[in-house]
Amino acid sequence: MIQHILNYVTNYIIPYIITQIHLINPITWIFLFIVSVIFDVTYTKSVLVIARVKARSAANLSVLMYLLTAYGTINYMHNIFNLIPIIIGAWVGTYYILKHEERRRKLWKEKRDKQKQERLYSQENEEVNDN
Repeated sequence: MIQHILNYVTNYIIPYIITQIHLINPITWIFLFIVSVIFDVTYTKSVLVIARVKARSAANLSVLMYLLTAYGTINYMHNIFNLIPIIIGAWVGTYYILKHEERRRKLWKEKRDKQKQERLYSQENEEVNDN
């Protein structure tokens, strides 16, 4: 059994890897990384937009996601190593957009709390002035 696996690896897997490695193109990797980041930002934004029930925005983001997916798929079908920048870009894109959303929500909460404090302060001043 082990001999069969070793034969398969040496006869098929290693030659396949060797034929694919020379096809790696740094420019393609950069584009795939950028496309992957944009896709994940779009996907995460799409989930947020769908949660807010914004039909037009969700539909537009969906179209963009399909176009980006098609580009990525075509490229990694020609060379499996093109998955590497796609995977890295997916991680970066999701991380970026969620950190951005976290900051946005924190600022929104701080603004809301400040407005609440200002209302309480103005109500207290009105009560003092009424007396």
